[in-house]
Amino acid sequence: MRLVWKSRAVRQLEKAAEWSPKQARAVVDAMEQMAQSGWSLGRPVGHGRRYMPVRPLGVFYRVIGDDLVVVSVVDARRLRVLPGSPPPAGRSEENRPVTRPSPRTSQLVDSRTMHVPLVPASQTRR
Repeated sequence: MRLVWKSRAVRQLEKAAEWSPKQARAVVDAMEQMAQSGWSLGRPVGHGRRYMPVRPLGVFYRVIGDDLVVVSVVDARRLRVLPGSPPPAGRSEENRPVTRPSPRTSQLVDSRTMHVPLVPASQTRR
């Protein structure tokens, strides 16, 4: 396979190299090894993309014909849920709670500035 880096992925990799050249090098080595072996080792995450963890970074890529195209490089520690992992217990899309402001909250929030005034603890209901 031929390894192709999108410009966005190169910029993200350069940024990661600023704080950890060793980790950025590990990403390059992992992707080169994957391209040379011809095996796609990442997890499918949808829209034709795959995710390969190279901790603490993660790589999103696509396999297009004989090209392994690196789309983006992310700091995996900043992802809420790692791609391919199940959502946290009780937080799947089907049972996500719908939140609506209560009438009391609506009165407290200035809708023009979204400012919530501070109320002393002595004035709050228990």
